[in-house]
Amino acid sequence: MNGKKLLSMALLLLLVLSFAAFASAENVKTTYEDGSLNVRLGPGTNYKVVGWVRNGQKITVLEDEGAWTKIIVDATGITGYIKSSYIEKEAPAPQVRPVYSLGSVKTKYASSLVNVRRGPGTKHEAEFALASGAKMRILGESANWYLIQAEDGKTGYISKNYAALGVKGETTANVNMRQGAGSSTPSLGIVPKGTKITLTGVTGNWTEVEYSGSTGFIYTKYVK
Repeated sequence: MNGKKLLSMALLLLLVLSFAAFASAENVKTTYEDGSLNVRLGPGTNYKVVGWVRNGQKITVLEDEGAWTKIIVDATGITGYIKSSYIEKEAPAPQVRPVYSLGSVKTKYASSLVNVRRGPGTKHEAEFALASGAKMRILGESANWYLIQAEDGKTGYISKNYAALGVKGETTANVNMRQGAGSSTPSLGIVPKGTKITLTGVTGNWTEVEYSGSTGFIYTKYVK
């Protein structure tokens, strides 16, 4: 292969990568449910019509030029311009935060106990103590203290110095890990039965987990 062909291929690859970096997926929204829009050769009504796009169809935005936007109609591959006012931007996925986080007590020595206090500070009386490795729910925080709930239901404050976020767990079935806390959210992939994962929080019937470098949600029934 000569140098010119290699250069051409490199330029083509750069173009593809640039397109992937800047293009975005959106929807078309017309005045009427069964409406359609002209797709034009250029950014204006004086340009030739090269095709149509219907209400609700997916499009890929290539260039935003203010009143007009250059797009590709995903279903047909037609490329051209439509008025920007008819583009409905897809809402970003909501950032779901756990109702409470999961953690465990950490100490230098396995036999050590950590005081859980009535308030966030050493001036507050110790209500009870937890052993190293004890699991807990983290309900809130105040400065360098977590408000926690122990497995027996007792609550109090523990110094962040003695708390580790996340607890070890595993899946009890081949199960979807989802983007959000609900079965209607996109799947991030199947996690095989018996896979070791880190449980980081709980929202309703869903547990937030860390697996293979990603964070997602698994239906609580399928983790332990």
